Amino acid sequence: METKELIRRRKNFQRIIFCARDNFAASKTITDKVTQLEEYKKASLIYAYASNTNEVWTFEIIKRALLDDKRVALPRVIADGVMEFREISAINDLKKGYQGILEPGDDEALLDPKEELPDIVMVPGVAFDLHKNRMGHGKGFYDRYLSAIPDSLFLGLAFDCQIEDTIPADEYDVPMDLIVTQERVIR
Repeated sequence: METKELIRRRKNFQRIIFCARDNFAASKTITDKVTQLEEYKKASLIYAYASNTNEVWTFEIIKRALLDDKRVALPRVIADGVMEFREISAINDLKKGYQGILEPGDDEALLDPKEELPDIVMVPGVAFDLHKNRMGHGKGFYDRYLSAIPDSLFLGLAFDCQIEDTIPADEYDVPMDLIVTQERVIR
């Protein structure tokens, strides 16, 4: 089996090539699939993320969730490997933060999952597998955060080219409950 680092490199390259051609159409299909999920329809609080260039475009999901009167929070990096989620009311609430990724400012409401669990946490990744394992960029941001809120639904967003049959998973890697691509929903 390939190492995590080799899979990361290969999947990052595949994402770059895919995104140059098909990001918009695939992201729209993924947005439609996510917003048609029963779990989405029932959710009142969603933790999302601001996508970067080579990821599923999440801004349409965020806009739709806000229009559907759902509360939406996005991560804000506060230290190396540590993030918090802050509630937003509009995409315009976001500012460039960690590695140039858009995130809420420190003036947005800080949410404490110990007081109110999110119904859904949308999770980015470099690669996912058919067993719902996820491989991130190797910094541990999401694995650390998700391990503290195991009762939320973890929703991986990916392009189909990011799906492998199997990827290496360590004991601290947190699996997804669902993965949505433009081609399928993996449950």
